[in-house]
Amino acid sequence: MRVSDSTDEDTGFLGCCPGFAPNHSPNISIIHTDSIYHAAHLIPVYGTCFISYDLKFHHSYNSFQFYYINKYTDHHTFKIAF
Repeated sequence: MRVSDSTDEDTGFLGCCPGFAPNHSPNISIIHTDSIYHAAHLIPVYGTCFISYDLKFHHSYNSFQFYYINKYTDHHTFKIAF
């Protein structure tokens, strides 16, 4: 879920966070691969707590509450995002 139409003042990145349904369950759906326009590189905002050494990459989306969208991943992402 996109948080704002404006970029972060310090980083220049757009922010996003996981979406939730009204009953606080994750808002997820299955989409067809033909509808994916481009991959996005999400940078987690780590906060003040330590991160467990046991954290696996496939659990990272559920482990953080806010992300920045990296617009410098490649030329195409930069042109699409900004």
